[in-house]
Amino acid sequence: MTLPLTAVRLSYATTHSAEAGGNAEQISAVQLVLGGVPDATVGTVSTGGWVLLELGQTETVVAVSGCAGGYVEQLVLHTSGGRRLAAPLTRGSLCTAPFLEVAPQGGYMVGVQVRTGGR
Repeated sequence: MTLPLTAVRLSYATTHSAEAGGNAEQISAVQLVLGGVPDATVGTVSTGGWVLLELGQTETVVAVSGCAGGYVEQLVLHTSGGRRLAAPLTRGSLCTAPFLEVAPQGGYMVGVQVRTGGR
């Protein structure tokens, strides 16, 4: 039995960035919540804890956008209900390179793969 995605938890870490001229935030850990049950954490949870992006009972994720540089800096879930779920932007928020992945018309996202490196 496959459980539905009901939420995504993000943990943000603040780092010092000479390029940004001070402190910058980046996502340090991600945890999916499937059927209300938290799945395994990927990454390292920061001392700042979690930001919860919670889907409505009938909502699905139809697009994912955000910003990435050396790490994922921002993540936005676009839902079938027309909502955009994201952590609040702060002075430390960066946007090195924006990205957008959209499901086909009438579909929904079943996975997003992230990789690092130039190729």
